[in-house]
Amino acid sequence: MKLFKIQVLALAFLLIPALSIAQSAITDACNWEDVKKDAKKSLKPYQYYAFKITKITFGQAVTEKEVEVPLFMDADYRFVFNTKGLPQEIQIQIYNKPKMHPDRKMIHETSSINDQFIFEPAKKDAKNRIYVNYVIPKSASDNIQKGCVLFYSGSKF
Repeated sequence: MKLFKIQVLALAFLLIPALSIAQSAITDACNWEDVKKDAKKSLKPYQYYAFKITKITFGQAVTEKEVEVPLFMDADYRFVFNTKGLPQEIQIQIYNKPKMHPDRKMIHETSSINDQFIFEPAKKDAKNRIYVNYVIPKSASDNIQKGCVLFYSGSKF
């Protein structure tokens, strides 16, 4: 019985440092509370409509994440994208239809090189939904990196 306790303690001493090393290999740059107010101010004179935080993980391969944004017909929209919570640059693409639709058309494309940008889609492009694609490159470091994109939407009728 004593030998079993010693083996369990030895195993615990080996695993605890290994777990802390694994956790330190992941960094998260997302601090959305700090930038939330600035992004919301950029909606003016539009009325606040929606808010979404999209978690981004930079891994060992290029990935994409698509976000569907429902819209009202006959409204003007302003989208505010804040990317201060990202450890590296991504591409942001805005489409009129979902990924697998044959008539899909890109409406706008930009990178996250600036910390924040505003996009106002034309009414003809903003029917009842818009699709935002985040194109995420592989991690620039050996570690897994995490971050987030803050998205605000405002409308006026």
